[in-house]
Amino acid sequence: MVEAGGRFPWQWRNWQLRTKGLAVVAVPLTALALAGAVFAGLQHQDQQDTQWVNHSYEVRQTIQTVTVDLVNAETGVRGYLLTHQADFLQPYQDGQAATTKDIRLLVGLVRDNAPEEARVQQVASLAAARLANLQTLLSYSGTSSSVETGLLNQSKTSMDAVRAELGQMDHVEAGLLAARTAAHTRQTRLLNLAMVVVIGLGLAGGVVASLFFATGIARRVKRLQENAGRLQDELPLTDLPSGHDEVGRLAASLERASVLLAEKSRGLQAQASLVRKERLSAVGEMATVIGHELRNPLGAVINLLFLARSGLTDQNNPKLDGYLSRAESETNRAAKLSEDLIAFMQERDPVIVPLELGAVVDEVLESTPAPPGIEVSVEGLGSDVQADRGQLVLILTKLITNAYQAMPDGGRLGVGGTQSEGFI
Repeated sequence: MVEAGGRFPWQWRNWQLRTKGLAVVAVPLTALALAGAVFAGLQHQDQQDTQWVNHSYEVRQTIQTVTVDLVNAETGVRGYLLTHQADFLQPYQDGQAATTKDIRLLVGLVRDNAPEEARVQQVASLAAARLANLQTLLSYSGTSSSVETGLLNQSKTSMDAVRAELGQMDHVEAGLLAARTAAHTRQTRLLNLAMVVVIGLGLAGGVVASLFFATGIARRVKRLQENAGRLQDELPLTDLPSGHDEVGRLAASLERASVLLAEKSRGLQAQASLVRKERLSAVGEMATVIGHELRNPLGAVINLLFLARSGLTDQNNPKLDGYLSRAESETNRAAKLSEDLIAFMQERDPVIVPLELGAVVDEVLESTPAPPGIEVSVEGLGSDVQADRGQLVLILTKLITNAYQAMPDGGRLGVGGTQSEGFI
């Protein structure tokens, strides 16, 4: 019989094996796709974190570059004031141009941070003042030392203010760099952990799905194999796998084959039984005929031996008496074998045919003649009957023979019949 199952297993059994295989393969592939999506998202976030870390490094580097630009400009002015050589003005000019360019770059780098942008604007103002002081020093070159000293002190003050602002910016960017570096480290760890977890779950899911699929198929195929053996042994099928997949359809075909085989087997058995009955009937009829054919002459021989012994005049001839006794013994033994054969074949099913009772009685009396001294009369047997000819002949022969043997001194045997409730 087909097994019962829950809703999900039933639906799963209805899937084709190809669909089930694709579903099993889809489990790890889905996990890998999810892992790829997670990796892409985390990778994008990691790239952003890396960009912010690099941005912090670039801001700090630019801050240091602005400081170096101002120092180079100041160094060129001091060298010129000491030597009055025009070659020392080149570092001043380069530093002046680089300071303007680097401050503009710094402004663009901190646009995302309003406090830092305001501080850059302050640095730009202080740097402009610082450069203006240096230009003034160059204008007053060669004047009194007190004037130059005052201008130098004023230049130092402005440089200290620039350094303070740049130092504060660098401190803020250092904090941002540390935070962004920590976030980047956490993101990298999270990325690695997510990849390990998702891939592990995908592989585990694929293994579980494969085991589930393979175990289910193996179990259902084993049950099919067991039922195939039962079908071979002509036993009823039990616990067939259900579903509308290939295995389920094969089980349904096996069940239909079992029903057809059972019907065919019953038909063959019925046909074989009918053929056997017909053969047994034919053999029984033949054996009955042979038994009757043997029994009738044997009965006649027995009667003749009886008559011979009765008519023997020489009662003192032991040799002749021995011959007669031996002949009677062997004839009785043959008659007994004939009667046993007829009795054995009586187990066959009777073959009922219409018969004329008087004709059958005449046939039996003809094959079993009466001994001397016994008169036989037949009355009231002219009707037709429905009976098995062999069995009827056997019954009449036994009755008449027993009657002869019951009258050793002669007598009268009457054969007749009466009808009652449809029987004679």
